[in-house]
Amino acid sequence: MYGTENIGAAIRAARKQNGYTQEELAERLEVTPTHIKHIESGRRLPSVEILFRVASELHFSIDKLLSVDTVPKASALDTLLQKGSAKERLLLEKIAETIMEASI
Repeated sequence: MYGTENIGAAIRAARKQNGYTQEELAERLEVTPTHIKHIESGRRLPSVEILFRVASELHFSIDKLLSVDTVPKASALDTLLQKGSAKERLLLEKIAETIMEASI
């Protein structure tokens, strides 16, 4: 899948910058180390919930992760919208509304 490698690489770089192993990050996020490995390798996209938890734990901005410099916005968002649950899509909608309100 296009874009998943870039998201995974950005998460891996942030994890290393924060000094975590995959196992330590997995423990903090309450997921398996294999799940982190699959995200970082680009085999899986993180759910919206995990993406926000990773961003919080590793102190990075999701908008930076999804910026044109790392991953084309349409590709990353389209993938999340297509594969996300109804709850995740609703969360993305609320995020978009918040961004739009902040821009006014």
